[in-house]
Formats: sequence, C-alpha cells, structure tokens
Amino acid sequence: MKILFITHYSSLYGANRSLLLLLEGLKENNFNPMILVPDEGPLIDELKKRNIAYRKFKFWAWMGVRSKLFIFKAVLRFLLNLISLPILTAYTLKFKPSVIYSNSSVTPIGIFLSIILRIPHIWHIRELGKLDYNLDYDFGKKYFYYFMRKSDAIICISQFVKESLFKGDWKNITIINNAVYSKDNVELLNVKVENKKDKAFTFLIMSIVHPSKGIHDAIEALRKIKKDVGDVMLIVCGGDEDKQYRKYLNDLIMKLDLIEQVSFRGFIDKPFDMYKIADAVLVCSRNEAWGRVAAEAMISEKPVIGYNSGGTREIITDSFNGLLYNGTEELTTCMKTVIQNRELVNNLISNAKKYALDKYSNSEYTDNILSIITRLSK
Repeated sequence: MKILFITHYSSLYGANRSLLLLLEGLKENNFNPMILVPDEGPLIDELKKRNIAYRKFKFWAWMGVRSKLFIFKAVLRFLLNLISLPILTAYTLKFKPSVIYSNSSVTPIGIFLSIILRIPHIWHIRELGKLDYNLDYDFGKKYFYYFMRKSDAIICISQFVKESLFKGDWKNITIINNAVYSKDNVELLNVKVENKKDKAFTFLIMSIVHPSKGIHDAIEALRKIKKDVGDVMLIVCGGDEDKQYRKYLNDLIMKLDLIEQVSFRGFIDKPFDMYKIADAVLVCSRNEAWGRVAAEAMISEKPVIGYNSGGTREIITDSFNGLLYNGTEELTTCMKTVIQNRELVNNLISNAKKYALDKYSNSEYTDNILSIITRLSK
C-alpha cells in the first residue's frame, strides 16, 4: 500500500523523529511511503539513509504568530499554497497513494489534496497552536475546524491535545501516544550512567528556546540550588526559535551570576548523547502537547522533573516515575531532591524505565496507526 506523508518542516524535532519511527514500522509491514518535505534539512538525510522516497517541494503553513502584518501573511500563505496545488496534485496522482497522511496540523496541503483527489486523509495532531507556540489560525478557528472535519481520521498525541483543541462531538478522533524506541534503537535501552565523581550535577533541558518552554523557571531555580548545594549545571539543547526570549534568558543569567552554570548547546541531532551526560532531565513547558523528552529520559534511566500540566502530567506520576512541580519554589525542591535523595532517584528510574518500555514501543505505536490506515484504505 502506498501512503503519502506530509511534514511541515525538515528538522529533527519531535514530530519528525516520531514520523521516522513510524516509517520504520511501516517498511517492516511492506508499506510503500513517500514523504513530501518543504525544505532541505536533516530529515532528508535520514530518509536517504533509510532508503525512503521523498519529494522536496515548498508549501506553507496556515497559522502564524500574530503581528501587524498577520492578515497580509495569511493571505500570502493561502495564495502560495493555492499556486503550488497543481504541481502537488500531479505528484500525488503519479504516486497513487491509498491514504494521505498529514504529520502535523500546521499545514493544510494534505487535506486540500485529499479533497481534490478524493483520497482518504489522516491528520496527526502533535501541537496545540496558540497554547504552545502562540500560533493563530490564518482565517480563524471556524476555517481550521471546517477542514479538520473533512479529514477521515484524526490522531491526537495525548488526551490533553484532544481536550484542548476538539470540543463537542468528534467521532473520528483517536488518541495514540508517540513511540520513543524500536528494536533497532538498541542504544536507547543501554544508556549508561557516567562516572561523575567530582563533576557538577547536570540538569538537561531538551527543547527549543521559546517562552512556552519555561526555561527561565529552571534558571531561577538553579540560582537557589547553587547557593544551597554548590556545583550544578544546566544544559539547554534546542534551536533559538525566539531571539528576544534568548536575549531575556542571557540577561537573566548575567543578573543571577550563572554564566558558568548555564550552557546553550543549540540543536542536537542525537539527543541520546546528551542524556548520557545528564544527571536529571527537566520538562518545564506549561502546555506540553505530549512530552517526548520525558519519555526518552525515562528510557535513558534519568530522573525527570516536569511541570504539573498538559501532556507531561499524562506521562509522569508524581513520586512514582518522576517528579511534578507547580512554580519555581517546588521546582527548586524537586531539583534538590534528585541531587540529595539517591534512594528515591533509584526507585524513580526503575519504575520509569519499566513504564516507558511498556507504553512507548514502536511496534504498538505502528500497529495502532496501521489499524486506522488499513480501515481507511478499504
């Protein structure tokens, strides 16, 4: 069976890493995928390694950050997508997919092609728009939901996403958590704790640099930890998606005298290398759509501390497989706890790894999605 996948970007953040795991599972089941990618980027390199067909062609989102030029940009995005449709329609007709699969809600190209060619469409919703990235729909919610209802199936990555975006009667929605490991990812299951005697206790944040990710909370908590505990570090790995916020963080670090304690590493294409050098992982986002980093930390045998909201709360059970917090004071307490209470940390790590291995395997993830694809292709 042929499936046309549409991804809205070409970096290797969570949505595309989840897509790559799904593609691995599909190839094992003799499916024939092709990926439509808008730009050059590391995703294309990964597709080449896996010998997965792709087509690079520029298309646009249908949401953006509101500004004085927002309406102009919205109209421009719509017109550019409209212009691209004839070529994309020709590509799709040549490929002859049984299903069109949009890997995100950020672009409407997939549903447009589905309507034009009368091919079943699946929408995989991995983000919240306004809540997590401050994105507004180009022509309002009614326009967005009109096309959402045109989709044959909608997959939400968490209960939080479903409840946040889809009020009322929606019969075509399924909740499927992402996978974070497969049988080929042996390194994920064998992340060893480094010998860190005489080294700073290292906290890790794996996220883009954006106000929604709550990195400032971790920096403020780190100042208190430094006073009480001493030798600590915070490493932040992720692209600078918001330059103004990055400047704010730099100023905060200077003000709190944490220049030696906070390190920004930028985007890391092999995140599990970073889990190896961390002692604990922080997920400080207020509205995390699901929380891939939390699940990866669990499999990597690292204690994870997460903000008590959103999709993070669906993954972490407080004091069982991680710690949850509300506000900077509680975050500080949790950070001190994972530094000082080794017995609790060992229990958290043991429970978390068993939980994550049971819940987030690629085989189950692929099977759940395959059941939807198979149903729609009949």
